[in-house]
Amino acid sequence: MNDLQRSLQWHICNETIVEEDLEDPYVDNKPMWKVTIQCSAESWGNHAVAFKAIAAQYAATTLSSKKMKGDERRIMEYELENVNDAEEFIERSMALSGFIGTFEAL
Repeated sequence: MNDLQRSLQWHICNETIVEEDLEDPYVDNKPMWKVTIQCSAESWGNHAVAFKAIAAQYAATTLSSKKMKGDERRIMEYELENVNDAEEFIERSMALSGFIGTFEAL
């Protein structure tokens, strides 16, 4: 817990001052990152197995996975805690032909 997330409350107990750390209920202690990966139907057909192997290597929660009507492109969204993992996941996915990716803080 860092200083910005720490609330201090002082109690006087038997002439002794005791410091207690209290969690701020409005502060989420874990920054989260949303990774969005997109690809065409053709790229998915060619690289789905490789992409799934890449995705399996990260502690990511799948937020959504959509196959769009019409052009059948794929849009996958994941939530990750570690920004370095988010960046690496995107880089490795974009190494597959036709895959693009972005990430943003949640």
